[in-house]
Amino acid sequence: MSLSQIRYFVAVAEEGHVGRAAQRLHVAQPPVSRQIRALEDELGARLFERTPRGMTLLPRGRVFLDHARAILAAVDHAVVATRAATDPPADERAQVRGEPPSSPSTLARAALCSSSVMRPWRLSSSSSARR
Repeated sequence: MSLSQIRYFVAVAEEGHVGRAAQRLHVAQPPVSRQIRALEDELGARLFERTPRGMTLLPRGRVFLDHARAILAAVDHAVVATRAATDPPADERAQVRGEPPSSPSTLARAALCSSSVMRPWRLSSSSSARR
């Protein structure tokens, strides 16, 4: 089950129609229909009643809708929290690994990462030195 399937499911459930859900999602209608069918196959349950006028949630679909909304909200929250987080300073990262900030391995790693040993293309600015 993918997040796309869950997003498509919520859109169809809220719109009551695959075509309107596809417009809302800015995708073509056939992929939405395929993903809804694949989701139902994976769950082993029909989630919608298909009618000439659209799609109506069945009881299992209503149960899944509550969970689907919670999943999407949790993912959105995780994205916001991750983007808002800042990386700790290098000294704190070393302490997380259990090394004192000025241990030989921490200092050596910092020296290697900043030296031309790890980036030989920085040795010369001439194009003949680059390979």
